[in-house]
Amino acid sequence: MFLLLLGGVIGLFMSMVLFSLLSVFEQSINVGGLTNVIIAIATVVATAIHFDSQRKLRKDRVWDINKDLLLDLAFSLSEAIRATKIEIGNLRRNLRYDEEEEVNSNSFSDISKKIDYALNVYRPLMNNELVRCCENFQNEEQKIAKQVNSNVIGDEEAYEMLLKEYEVTYKAIQDFIFIISGVKNI
Repeated sequence: MFLLLLGGVIGLFMSMVLFSLLSVFEQSINVGGLTNVIIAIATVVATAIHFDSQRKLRKDRVWDINKDLLLDLAFSLSEAIRATKIEIGNLRRNLRYDEEEEVNSNSFSDISKKIDYALNVYRPLMNNELVRCCENFQNEEQKIAKQVNSNVIGDEEAYEMLLKEYEVTYKAIQDFIFIISGVKNI
């Protein structure tokens, strides 16, 4: 709104200066030619406004379609990050014979299913960076699981590697949500 008002004020000022200069130098104005120029400028402005509104509408549609999945995935990742930190703490406390904190085991299995669902169903509506990040997460998660199953790495190291992957994926999803939702940082 402010830019529209500013544009109107500048346009009014420029037209006053132009007409003043024309009257000072006693130039005649061809009204037909001036009318055609004004109509052409108005057409260009209307076209620019139309294309901008179409771009915003497309972005809004993509957000409306992705909103539920992205917010649910972000929540699940935050739960998995919290659960992973608790598990790391439990493993470190077990070394000192302290009590373990309870962890919801669904936090880990939900992530794999939701990321797989997002990649299989919503891939065309996600940007390339997010798709790459989710694919990388899946690959790394599988590698970590194989390494744990073959006793190449211990549980604590596996949880730390998973925590890193969760945080990277969570950051990518948050960035995509920020871009696609159109909400500015408060």
